[in-house]
Amino acid sequence: MSCTVAAHEQSWYTSVHMVRDSWPGRLAMASLTSVAEPLLPAVPGYQLVDEIGRGGMGVVYRARDLRLNREVAIKSLNPKYAADSAVATRFQAEAQLTGQLQHPGIPAVHELGTLPDNRPFLAMKLVKGRTLQELLKERDDLPSPSGRGAGGEGAERGRFIAIFEQICHAVGYVHAHHVIHRDLKPSNVMVGAFGEVQVMDWGLAKVIDPNRKTERPAEEEDDPEATAAFVTAIDTPERGGSATRTGSVLGTPAYMAPEQAAGQIRRLDARSDVFGLGAILCQILTGHPPYEGTDDNERRVKAVRGELGEAFARLEACGAEPELVALCKRCLAFRQEDRPRDGNAVAAEVAAIRQAAEERARRAELERTRAEVAAAEQAKRRRLVQWAGGLIAAVLLLGLGISLWQMNRAITAEAAAREERDAKAKALEAETIARQRAMTALRTLTDDIVENQMARAETLTEENKAFLKKIIEHFEGFAAITANDAESRAIRAEGHARVGLMRYRLGDLKEAEAAYTAALDIHKQLADEFPTRPEFRQALARSHNNLGVLLADTGRLKEAEAAYTAARDIQKQLADEFPTRPDFRQELAQS
Repeated sequence: MSCTVAAHEQSWYTSVHMVRDSWPGRLAMASLTSVAEPLLPAVPGYQLVDEIGRGGMGVVYRARDLRLNREVAIKSLNPKYAADSAVATRFQAEAQLTGQLQHPGIPAVHELGTLPDNRPFLAMKLVKGRTLQELLKERDDLPSPSGRGAGGEGAERGRFIAIFEQICHAVGYVHAHHVIHRDLKPSNVMVGAFGEVQVMDWGLAKVIDPNRKTERPAEEEDDPEATAAFVTAIDTPERGGSATRTGSVLGTPAYMAPEQAAGQIRRLDARSDVFGLGAILCQILTGHPPYEGTDDNERRVKAVRGELGEAFARLEACGAEPELVALCKRCLAFRQEDRPRDGNAVAAEVAAIRQAAEERARRAELERTRAEVAAAEQAKRRRLVQWAGGLIAAVLLLGLGISLWQMNRAITAEAAAREERDAKAKALEAETIARQRAMTALRTLTDDIVENQMARAETLTEENKAFLKKIIEHFEGFAAITANDAESRAIRAEGHARVGLMRYRLGDLKEAEAAYTAALDIHKQLADEFPTRPEFRQALARSHNNLGVLLADTGRLKEAEAAYTAARDIQKQLADEFPTRPDFRQELAQS
């Protein structure tokens, strides 16, 4: 019975997690479900709209939460199972374990309850968006089979790498909680309209014991009930022609680690999921999963043997950054010990590669600007020489030697002035870079402690307060910068903003407001003076939001609302103007 239930669970994803904008499609679904079950069950606190999915173990409905006036997904036990059956017990256990995973990249479970007929139900987030698999199929920037890139080769790669980094963070979170997914692939990832990323289909997930070399006794590992830790509510719409369970083998062969394909369940750990992450990255870079074949059996045999020659050849020809290709190959290593330890390790490497690429782009832009300035100076010198030549000819004709002397003096003065300007520009650039590096180091040092660890504490200890006051001194130093170039003013504004945050944490609300206001004033000036630099508008939105939080805490709700509205207006403009920037859409979604 449990094998059948698990197999049927793989048909629901399309209905809940792919809520489409096509009304004819919805009406067709509603028509079909009305034949199967004319009356929708009564769920306390919710109004069911229609049935959007049905599997072997449960039924999924689109519903409205009457208390919070929001759309949700309701999954209830299939009526064919009794409320006291083993399937009902499993349903409740799955829901409880799913609810323990609280991460923005994992669909949230809102409630676990009981219907009037004692069947269990759970309310969860209704995810709207498209699968990564669909988005990858639509891209046109991959190399052709001949090895030549498309016209826009690499144009969208940055966007998909940003999505991949969010996937790694979500998977790294569950790894830190000793859970593995076991079925990572593009069709199990949803991408929302604002760039938010959700890792779906936790039906094959497994709790592992970090203190044991093997997770459970062999006889329990072969039990299908012991291998599926929990289910979110649905499965994927596109299985790629593969079943999730083949005998004792769980997962999708095209994306499966060798130890998983071989059925060595006791060996599975976070590094098995890392292989799945590498498989997703492989498809992002090349357009193909690691293993291809005519059917699942052929793909599974390749997975057991670790036959990745074709995949590695495609990676070498994909034209991506060598660091990304090398990371992908390490994630796809045959031996577990040769792969990164978990999702967090992969996320850290992707972030480092992305930051290095951004730094290279910044340097290239700086070099281009320098070349343009040098070319302009060279043209100016040529014009000056031409003018000087004409003047010399005139002077020679008039016999005015004194004019020649004055001209040479002017040229010398111009050269000296140019050298002085170049020296000042280099000194200013060096000073700005040093300040940026110092600010980055101080920000990195304090973000985790202040914004994560201390934010979770109910009260600050004296040691915490002393630490914050010491950090304030450093940030006040940045706030006192007097240079007037754009970068220096931006650092000065961030110094004020950071001082405001520390003062807010200490409860010094008056000083915090003054610092937040100073930061906002500078950010507004920069945004007005440099409208083509979106980072200044992004910083202005954050300043409005910080001030709004403080105003709300001090009871000035109208002022707080105005600050929040100003922040959201700016974030919406940025998201509309830069649709390929996931950070802009993420901040708009969170506002």
